[in-house]
Amino acid sequence: MPMLTLDQILDDLTAVTTEVETEFGSLADGPFNWKPTPGEWSVAQCLDHLTLTNRAYFPEFERVIRGEPSANPWTRAPLLPAFFGWMLKKALAPDSTMKTKTFKTIEPSTSQLPLSIITDFAAMQQQLAGLMRATASLDGAKIRITSPVINRVITYSLQDCRQILASHERLHLNQARRVMASPGFPG
Repeated sequence: MPMLTLDQILDDLTAVTTEVETEFGSLADGPFNWKPTPGEWSVAQCLDHLTLTNRAYFPEFERVIRGEPSANPWTRAPLLPAFFGWMLKKALAPDSTMKTKTFKTIEPSTSQLPLSIITDFAAMQQQLAGLMRATASLDGAKIRITSPVINRVITYSLQDCRQILASHERLHLNQARRVMASPGFPG
């Protein structure tokens, strides 16, 4: 996947929000929480997961905006941030076929979620876009972020972080669409 500019990422965040509201906003509670199989996620759970994941990054963005250096010594390792950035961009690309295990901290909170998850998602998207905009003047290639969801060894550039979050959204938007296209979807 080519490296996107911050403007392209912000445009994509807006587009994802619009697509979520348009495609899932009229679902009733049953279809919104329906799962193709017990081990798969519903549309609601895909959106909850994205909301939990993106909010977990807010403190890192706020730290960067305040101009505070990372206290994590792993951010200063010479090759690790580039490697982890590349690896996560590949694993979380919208068309990725790699199966990955979700970490407990960002698993959907429950199997039955309220329709208000769509409103929560849209509000989170506005906050995320605001935080990203606030980093626009910073050198995203040099600033390091520590993953708040994996472990402290996993670090990558701010530029990679922005791209990873945008790709991750597309990955799960596609997953939610597959749920709606599944045989037996009560829509």
